[in-house]
Amino acid sequence: ASPFQRAILSAVPLARRLRIPVCVEPGLAEFLCKDTRTKVPGFFSSEVSVSPWVDIHYKPFWPKLKLETWSEMRQRVAVTASHLIKQCQELGGDLIICSHRYSHSQSV
Repeated sequence: ASPFQRAILSAVPLARRLRIPVCVEPGLAEFLCKDTRTKVPGFFSSEVSVSPWVDIHYKPFWPKLKLETWSEMRQRVAVTASHLIKQCQELGGDLIICSHRYSHSQSV
């Protein structure tokens, strides 16, 4: 799930149903526009979980976020998604991504 609380909380009912943990992956975060923000927002941390279904031992692929351009965000999401897909294929599992706000093309 994206590190935004609303994405994590959206993933929890499915995690509970499937009895699998939610892994919080910063690389799936929505656009952090450097033209409209002054800093990266505070996200979930291992010290303060928003749900007991969050895997606090998960090691993120993309651990550090920064304010970015649209192009940088698209690259971040694409690289992260490709990594997660490859990892999932190697492990023979399924991948469910939960995020908010479409991040593949610029909205008008």
